[in-house]
Amino acid sequence: MDTYIELNRKFYPIKDNEKDLEEAKVMAAFGYDKYISWEELLQKPRVVILAEPGTGKTEELKAVTNRLRSKGVAAFFCRIELLEKLDILQALDIGTSEEFNDWLNGDQEGYFFLDSVDEAHLKGRSTYEIALRRFAEKTSEHLERIKVFITCRVSDWRTTTDLQQFQKLLPLPQPTNLLKENESKEGIRVKRDDESGKDNDKDDIIFQLLPLNDHQIEHFAKEKGIKNIKAFMEAIERENATMFAERPQDLLDLIEYWNSKGCFGRYAEMVEFNIRQKLKENDSDRDIWRPLSLEEALIGAERLAATITLQKKNIIILPDKYVDFVRREASIDSKEVLADWSSDKIQTLLDRPIFDVAIYGTVQFHHRIVREYLTAKWFMRLLEKGKSRMSVEELFFANKYGHDLVTPSMRPIVAWLSIWDEQIRSQVKRLAPEILIVNGDPSSLPLDFRESLLIGFAEQYAEQKHTGISFDIDMLRRLADPQLAKTVNGLLDKFSNHTDISEMLLIMIWQGTMSESVDKALSCAFNEQADLYSRIWAIRAVATAGTPEQHKLLVDTLMGDISKLNRRILGEICESFFPNTLSVKQLLRIIETIKSAKQDYTNPVEQNLDRITGTLLSGEVVKEILQGLYKLLKQPPFISETYCEVSQSYAWLLPIAIKFANGFIRKKDIFSFNVLILDFFIGIITIDDYRFYSFEQNEIEEILEVAKAWPEFRIELFWRATTVIRAKEKEKNKRIMIWTQVSWYIKYFWRPNIDDLNRLFEALEQKLLIDDRLVALSAIFQIYIDTKRERQILHRMKRAVKNNFQLEKTLNEFLHPKPLTEEQKKERRSDKNHIKKAEKRRQQQEVFQLQRKQELIKQLEEIKNVGNAEKGEIWKRTVYLYDQIPEKRNSGRLGLSNWQSLIKDFNYDVARNFRDGCIAYWRKYDPFSDDHVIEFLRGTSNTIPWSLIIGLSGLAMEANDEPEWVKQISLDEARIAANYSICELNGFPDWFNSLSDAFPEIVDNVIINELSWELQNKPTNIHSSRILSALTYNEAGIREPYKIFLIELLSEKEPINDEALEDALLILIRGTIDLCLREKVTKIVCKHFEKTSDENRKIQWLKYIFYIDGFKGLGILKQLVNDFPLIEEKKNFMIKFCAVLNDPREERFDRSIIHDFERVEILSEFIPFICQCVKPEEDHHHPSGVYTPNNRDKAEQTRSRLISIIADTPGYLSYNTLINLSMIGSDSYFKDLMENRAKERAALDAEYELETWAESSIIKFEDITVDTEKYNPQDYIHLLHLSDLHFTEDIYPDVKLQWLLHDIRSGDCLGLNKIEYLVISGDFTDRGNEEGFKRALQFISRLMSELSIPEECCILVPGNHDINYNMCPYGLKGFSELLFNKIVNTAYPSEADKQAQSYIFPQDYIQFITLNSGWQIDRSNQKRASINVIALANILDRTEKEKQDAINSEVLNKNQKFLRIAVFHHPITQLETMKNQNYIEHLRQNNVQLILHGDIHEINREIYKGWERAKVHIIGAGTFGAKVDDRPESIPRLYNLLAIKKDLSLIRVHTRQQRKIDGPWEGWYEWPAPGNSKAHLPYFDITF
Repeated sequence: MDTYIELNRKFYPIKDNEKDLEEAKVMAAFGYDKYISWEELLQKPRVVILAEPGTGKTEELKAVTNRLRSKGVAAFFCRIELLEKLDILQALDIGTSEEFNDWLNGDQEGYFFLDSVDEAHLKGRSTYEIALRRFAEKTSEHLERIKVFITCRVSDWRTTTDLQQFQKLLPLPQPTNLLKENESKEGIRVKRDDESGKDNDKDDIIFQLLPLNDHQIEHFAKEKGIKNIKAFMEAIERENATMFAERPQDLLDLIEYWNSKGCFGRYAEMVEFNIRQKLKENDSDRDIWRPLSLEEALIGAERLAATITLQKKNIIILPDKYVDFVRREASIDSKEVLADWSSDKIQTLLDRPIFDVAIYGTVQFHHRIVREYLTAKWFMRLLEKGKSRMSVEELFFANKYGHDLVTPSMRPIVAWLSIWDEQIRSQVKRLAPEILIVNGDPSSLPLDFRESLLIGFAEQYAEQKHTGISFDIDMLRRLADPQLAKTVNGLLDKFSNHTDISEMLLIMIWQGTMSESVDKALSCAFNEQADLYSRIWAIRAVATAGTPEQHKLLVDTLMGDISKLNRRILGEICESFFPNTLSVKQLLRIIETIKSAKQDYTNPVEQNLDRITGTLLSGEVVKEILQGLYKLLKQPPFISETYCEVSQSYAWLLPIAIKFANGFIRKKDIFSFNVLILDFFIGIITIDDYRFYSFEQNEIEEILEVAKAWPEFRIELFWRATTVIRAKEKEKNKRIMIWTQVSWYIKYFWRPNIDDLNRLFEALEQKLLIDDRLVALSAIFQIYIDTKRERQILHRMKRAVKNNFQLEKTLNEFLHPKPLTEEQKKERRSDKNHIKKAEKRRQQQEVFQLQRKQELIKQLEEIKNVGNAEKGEIWKRTVYLYDQIPEKRNSGRLGLSNWQSLIKDFNYDVARNFRDGCIAYWRKYDPFSDDHVIEFLRGTSNTIPWSLIIGLSGLAMEANDEPEWVKQISLDEARIAANYSICELNGFPDWFNSLSDAFPEIVDNVIINELSWELQNKPTNIHSSRILSALTYNEAGIREPYKIFLIELLSEKEPINDEALEDALLILIRGTIDLCLREKVTKIVCKHFEKTSDENRKIQWLKYIFYIDGFKGLGILKQLVNDFPLIEEKKNFMIKFCAVLNDPREERFDRSIIHDFERVEILSEFIPFICQCVKPEEDHHHPSGVYTPNNRDKAEQTRSRLISIIADTPGYLSYNTLINLSMIGSDSYFKDLMENRAKERAALDAEYELETWAESSIIKFEDITVDTEKYNPQDYIHLLHLSDLHFTEDIYPDVKLQWLLHDIRSGDCLGLNKIEYLVISGDFTDRGNEEGFKRALQFISRLMSELSIPEECCILVPGNHDINYNMCPYGLKGFSELLFNKIVNTAYPSEADKQAQSYIFPQDYIQFITLNSGWQIDRSNQKRASINVIALANILDRTEKEKQDAINSEVLNKNQKFLRIAVFHHPITQLETMKNQNYIEHLRQNNVQLILHGDIHEINREIYKGWERAKVHIIGAGTFGAKVDDRPESIPRLYNLLAIKKDLSLIRVHTRQQRKIDGPWEGWYEWPAPGNSKAHLPYFDITF
């Protein structure tokens, strides 16, 4: 950047818990967050400025250095890395050695700007420290007068070390304090006044340079020679290209693009251009130090983007940077993602401006669009390299609950991919065409495809009146094209009654300037039955694309009867067609219809008029508008007939009129003196007193200031006000002769000034009315007084009034006032006395304060004297000191702990003795011995005794200063402290929990006694349930004794106090609640519900039945409602009950309150029941604005909230409930809404079941290595090993089977139509219930049939999820009867010592042993896995005998290899390992060579070696069907297919994965290829 351009850049403070920069930009743009300018930044002594390359940080530093120097300030600039080897005198870039030496020898403040810490890091790890140390050595004696500013790239800033070195080597000068150290001689820590108790160093020091805003972009572009700046800025807005212009370097690139091509390219082109520019290194020196080609940078950025997208995270950890566990969990590790890159290379990539700061030690992509685009590019790169399309597309597309869907997180990705990939484009159009309309870049799609896309969308949603799709206008602009007009016209003809479709098409006409479609837009604009927004889009379409004749036709037609038009439509007509088509007369007709602009509602006409005031209109047009506005503003009734003659109906026009008038004021046009404008200003000045209509104060005040700065206008306004007020006072026969009689009326907008003297003399000499001349004379005399009676003014006044008797007389009275009457003298003396007394009181107060401080300093020992504390007596000095604590003003507490704040105004000894006195006081004064305290607690008095306040403060001080204070108090003192604890305001004191933990019985006794009183007594006017409320809000939780006592109290008697009852019940159901307590609470609540006859109380009790036991509550509610004979009664009761369920108080507790009724299985019944009485078709539809909700509104809110819970809860039941709700009632909007939410629930469930990707998974997914070894199925025996199927009633076997069979028959490297053996190692079901076993049976039976697996070759063992705990000790009864017996035609043994089988297959020389590893598991011992030793001994004997029998019968050849396989559920190692592992050695000794198991939900490969050479290979199959939550993170669904060579020399274990539920299977490339290859294979081999 050659020439610096002043942009008034802003800075944003960086914190540890930093917001997303996108949010920071938005907040800063709207002025809602803390951002500061250079002026404010320069006030700070030490500053770190972080900014990415291209943001212009170096230019900013140089410019501010030169700016300071031009003002004579000592300011210097240098590059920090030069200081490593050069003295600062040699390294200075701005500033000379002479100037530096002059500064050293003087006492002036010096500003030092040290640029580019990142460049220092490039030179070496210690360069920054050495450079900073050298600078510090040179300036160390002048720390108090140097201000140091250093800069660094965000990604290069070493959070801990760089900051620590900066603070250590250039420390802030310490302020002088009463104590030199933070520790006093008594060892108690004293806070300085500037301490907040937190480490705020980072908040005060580190800032980030904010991106450019629209104004800065425009100014920069103008300075850089953009000729048509309006077109340039409009193009940025139209193409949504702000993200490409937020940094000066980016903006330069954009300007170069614009200058070379005259326009911007399509959105996709601009995104690609911007990415490539941001991935380049513009600093040639850095490029030499850290080279990284653009192609490499693209590959790395794409992989990072894909990882973030697939892991659903936003933040990238910088290489070799420490981040805490919480941040690490929310981030991806760049070193793991780019494992084949060096740390330096990764750092170089992350230094590029495509990345922004996130939080310390991390970065993020500069913009979400960039990340999505790069992810799509990553997938496209893989497809182009030959990656299996199925493995890619299964991440994008899913089928869930019968819906073909696009995975939600992948919608933006597939939209970008659709630009380049025709197959994906067609698939997305078929499934969800709206994705291509609202994502990516529709303008880059082929035109013929866009045509078919529009048709496809319209036809897909033709039957659904409410699509639920929110169309982005920018995206529709990209989709639109004049060549699509014919298609748009046809669709508008066909779907004119479909609101969503027609609105989309009308916006396209508007944004695409589709002139051939304007007639269709006109028809819609004229259609009174059309939706409001459809008409608005139609009006805009005509305005943008229509001819002048079409504009006139629209305006004339709509203006025919404007009484029928909505305000929004009137506003659109004003904005779109004035002044070219809509005349001033028509504009005023529209304005006249808006007779009232309520502040609670939006007034579109006002908004559009406001915008019109900023347009370029001719002076004559504005005058005509002002004349029309004047007539309306002068229509009665007025806000005040006397002092504010502004129309009540049209007061909203006053700010508009002022803004129109402002054009004349700024030009100092003579029309400014017209009575219209003068009256407008008088109106805006006087209306403020009445608060009748609020308006934007800042803008109006700015206009008033401009007017006030024009002397001629000021005095003209004064004379107009004089005329107005004289006319009003005339009826009272009151003359206006003194200037002050007028000036108060216009808020002293004008006051006589020396500049007005000539004009006032003109008025004095030329005004026709004598009263006006008298007013002028009074004003001149005021100037005469103000100028200390300048003689020239006096002579001139005398000449001007000469020969006019009244004027001469008045001037003489001014000069020689008459003696005051006795009454006047008395009034004046009284006023003077009041002033003197007030001043005397003020002085006395100051003297008293000073004396008091001096007395206190002298009487140190008396300060801690507690006197008769036992009787509640208190010294005035104690109260005085308490009142001086600043914390008192806003703490909301009686007990104050910050005694240190008194040190500043007194001294340490006074403050410390006050503390000691308060602490001694609480020990001697028991608040329960004081009747005044009891009255305060019981609510019979609102006076708080000082004794209580001081005692609470003493406790607060001691607890705050002494963390172990509870260990130092006696039992009696603990009892007194417990009494204090219930007296504090706004909950328990901060020390309550520590006291309660140390002395539970004492505290419990006090609390329980108070609870008893609160629940059993009537409420008073000022009493609230203090203790109940405090317990409810206590963050440490609620002690069990209180809950038990509350249950006892509630069981005895129903509380009278409604508030106390609510708090008591909230306490009981907050947090975790065991079964016993739940039953007790349910019993009490139900008892009182039955007993009470009051309907409101009945509803209150019923609410809590719902909370505790939703099904019970629902049953009671249904019975109650059904018992009402009349439909209206049913409705009214349901409305009242649902309104009570909408309790805003509960939001205070988050989700800590039990809401049993919010379980999906209950809501699936409850919501349809609500809809029978709170019918969607009868819902209230309030106009926009503020309204007070009634019970019906609250009931609707409850219904909506419960539906949202359903929609947000994963699972088929939620989906099915939403589908059922769509069939309720006649409201089409509700029906479509439920269908849309059901479909979205299905999509989210498909998303939810996607596998979590680890960083390493990305690299493996990129690996497109395919095993090319010749594979002949005839040479192998095939064993399909499944485990952990976890079938439930909502899992459908057919879909699972379809993809499994597809994989086995046609998957890579397999291609089988027959499997010899099926092994399933347990957990057929998820909960051991009947429905789960039925689903499992369907699946296994069909699998055996499809793959020709005989029943005797089906090897099954049970898992822990197959146990029905309700049927223990024989929990496997369901497994035996419903599954095992039906497959193998024999029951599974019930006795544990017989739960082992042997299966020998001589033809294959294979033998299986099955064992039940869950034989000891029951409800109480769900992790007790083991092998029954008796069963094991029996089966080993039997297997050996079976083998020997086969050899003896010559079925087996004893010299041939024989494979013995053991199958059970639980693993050998891992977290759920079996106890007593001697069984493994027994298996090995009995020649078991292979163990197959399940349970741990991931593929496991181990080798067990005993004392001998023989090994046992152990293989876990992973999980075939467990949900995401039940699997290790990043592990997909899995199964194994074992190909066993017929000579038993090798077993190839093919590991298969399914990353998306009910999606296709593929190889799991987890196993390193042999040799030094970095490739991974989807199988591993076992050799024997």
